[in-house]
Amino acid sequence: MPEPRSKSISLLLVDDSITLRQWWKAILSGIPGVLVVAEAASAAQALELFETLKPDAILLEVDLDRGDGFDILRKVHAMDPGCFIITVSTDRNQECQRKCYDSGADYHFSKLDPIDGLIAVLNARLGR
Repeated sequence: MPEPRSKSISLLLVDDSITLRQWWKAILSGIPGVLVVAEAASAAQALELFETLKPDAILLEVDLDRGDGFDILRKVHAMDPGCFIITVSTDRNQECQRKCYDSGADYHFSKLDPIDGLIAVLNARLGR
């Protein structure tokens, strides 16, 4: 896992479900030092916001309806190798996880797992 950049993290949320984006934002904004700077519903919107805002981290649903999450993952990693990339999916199989890590993810989270693991990873990133 890359070293923390600072005591705060600017985060871009990417998920095609507005309900899940709102849920992610509510949960992650409650972590001191995590600032959700934008939300994207599609691959095109995600890349545009990433290039404009240059966030420290991105939470990326890899199973997007409008675009390929793995394509976004590879492009974000190429644009900013220091960006902390968290991939999420409903898939728990090791093939999906391996593909995420091979494409540049720093952490993969299954939506079926307790959120505590993701919160712990962000707190560790913040140096706690």
